[in-house]
Amino acid sequence: MTDTIRLGFAGSYKCDLILYLSGILHNAGKKVAIVDASDEQLFQYCLPVLFASDCMVTYRDIDAYYKIKNEDDYRSVMKEEYEVLLIDIGFNKSMAGFLRSMDYCIFVTDPEIHNVQKMRDFISIFNESGKEADENKSENSVRIFRDMCQGKIGYKYISSIIDSPASMNYIGEYVFLLDEVDRRLRLHCQYDHIFKFGRLSKEYKIMFADMLDTFFGMSKKQIKKSIRKAERGR
Repeated sequence: MTDTIRLGFAGSYKCDLILYLSGILHNAGKKVAIVDASDEQLFQYCLPVLFASDCMVTYRDIDAYYKIKNEDDYRSVMKEEYEVLLIDIGFNKSMAGFLRSMDYCIFVTDPEIHNVQKMRDFISIFNESGKEADENKSENSVRIFRDMCQGKIGYKYISSIIDSPASMNYIGEYVFLLDEVDRRLRLHCQYDHIFKFGRLSKEYKIMFADMLDTFFGMSKKQIKKSIRKAERGR
């Protein structure tokens, strides 16, 4: 039986990050699948394939599951075995408890006030879901701040809202400033049939390298090779 590493992603738009990471892992020789368990079901629009009436499509050797709204849906459709599952939960509150079962939890937000408030509410439910089991998930949680701006509405201000009433501890934290090239690549990722990200900010690639090292124990040589192939769209 395959030992599966499950990465759970919560928060605002992150389809591009998941697609980049899935390509990197695929080039590292991993059998990867994407699971869209968000309310918005954005992968139906981001993948350049015709979504049929079932719950799974395959694009460039990576399976993508959609129409997953709760844990029952997840269990009913996940019949294949994978080495890595990238599960996008978005702000789906019914899956907040399920997120606690992930090997690693990745929380993503941007400065948009509605996303910041949604993230605060989601994390509150996430924390409440573990009280009975007295679980501490801070040892496997990462958070990502995207499109941050200089000035008043900066990283520290956003953190003060999300961390109310109590902050979590994270094994990793990444802050990315608003960048036109990164934004353009994000849009291309929605429209193009092949995902290329060679011009993505090096800070993102450093984050991917950290994840491959921390989550999968890959060597520096394997990490560099996998990222280089994936960013060329292979």
